[in-house]
Amino acid sequence: MIAGYLRRHAWEALGIALTLVCLWLAVRGARLSDVLAVLAGANAGLIFVAAVITALAYGATALRWRLLFSPRHAPPLRPLLAGLLLAQLANTLLPAKLGPVVRAVYVGEVEGISKPFVLGTVLAEKVWEGLALLAVSALAVFLVPWPDWLDGPVSVLGGASLVLFLMIWFMGRRESVLKALASRLPRIAGSAVERWSRSFLDGLDVWQLSGAGLKLAGWSVLIWAMIASLSYVLLRALKVQAPGVAVLLLLVALQAGARVPSAPAHVGVFHYLIIASLGLFGVPQSAALGYALILHALIFLLPAAVGACVLLGMPRAGRARLRTELPSAEWLALR
Repeated sequence: MIAGYLRRHAWEALGIALTLVCLWLAVRGARLSDVLAVLAGANAGLIFVAAVITALAYGATALRWRLLFSPRHAPPLRPLLAGLLLAQLANTLLPAKLGPVVRAVYVGEVEGISKPFVLGTVLAEKVWEGLALLAVSALAVFLVPWPDWLDGPVSVLGGASLVLFLMIWFMGRRESVLKALASRLPRIAGSAVERWSRSFLDGLDVWQLSGAGLKLAGWSVLIWAMIASLSYVLLRALKVQAPGVAVLLLLVALQAGARVPSAPAHVGVFHYLIIASLGLFGVPQSAALGYALILHALIFLLPAAVGACVLLGMPRAGRARLRTELPSAEWLALR
């Protein structure tokens, strides 16, 4: 029993261990008085601008996600945005990264769309994020001091995203391949898997549309530009003495760090990655920690707070449905 419990919770335990280590590293050399001085001297107007950019980035992400539902569905923007905010709330409060599942369950319930289909669109979105990470990393190598500790994570994530992209592109443009693949699944795992797999693969149909890749790439460039702008504006708001190109390294480090196990909201890991990245540009640890605290609040805490408002605004029956479906995997067979 104990061994089984440890196996089930090994990932969470590793995340907590990494969080504690990173928290210790983040605060070890920082003076509280210096951190408070950085925060007290912040430009409130620029922080508000950064918050507005955060909201716009979520809106752009929802618009890109909507494109991934084509050609089978065209859901309104509002439930997609609500799904993103609820996913951020789940990622902020829970040790397991349930954001993709939350998005699939919520949008599937509200719009009456197959949840495996929605999950397929989320997978396609994650692949685009991985490809964008690879592209930004290639640019950052030539513009910023590149740390060796980023080589492994970026290579693994970028390579995996490229392989998945090629697989999705091939399957999305070869309907016969999809049908052949799905037709073989019932012999392996039964009709429930067949329904789930067919619906999941339907979520990749966007690749059959002419020009879909260019549109998705355009939205991805815009979203990453917004996040870079947010990071840059916050540098200036806190008067952190770092060049503008430092935001490229921050983007890469934080995206790569988002894939490692950690406590909810990436506490500790997020902050230490910022300190380590800005340290390459000579930024003092106290200033970097103050910057990390505000950026963390904008990226995690603010959207999570809005997500909590969305959750509280849902009908009681809808909240009960989410509570019953999310802890288990039974929803995978629902339509």
